[in-house]
This record gives sequence, structure tokens and C-alpha cells, in this order.
Amino acid sequence: MKIVMDDLSGPQIAEFLDEHVQQMRSITPLESKHALNLDALREPGVTFWSVMEGNAVSEPVNAIKAGSAVYPCAGIV
Repeated sequence: MKIVMDDLSGPQIAEFLDEHVQQMRSITPLESKHALNLDALREPGVTFWSVMEGNAVSEPVNAIKAGSAVYPCAGIV
């Protein structure tokens, strides 16, 4: 297992985040749905980390925007 800064260009992270958002939307109350899409996560000033096991993305993943709080995308590292 390794933690890497991720530029969000790989198909593994796109698929992982899509599946995660779909799952969270199916089980999370409407007022608690706070997901950023790939374009928002790719904005300047956002740093994104993925936990990799081999070539697969594993939970948790996180994003931090400069001057902001942590955006836990799938848990907290």
C-alpha cells in the first residue's frame, strides 16, 4: 500500500470516484450530499491523494484545497 499525490488523469481513479459517488448518493440523505466532480478536484490549488494497492485505488482518498479544509472523498487518511 502506498499514498500518492494523484493528478486524477488515470482511469482507475475516475472509475473509483464515479462508483463512490454513485454509492454515496444512494445511501446518503439529500442534505448531506457534498461531492466534488473530477473537474472541481482538478482545479488549481487542489491537491489530491490516493491510496494505491498495486494498480488499484483503495479507500481512503482525500483532497485539500489551499486555504481550505480537508475534503474527504472516501474517508479520512
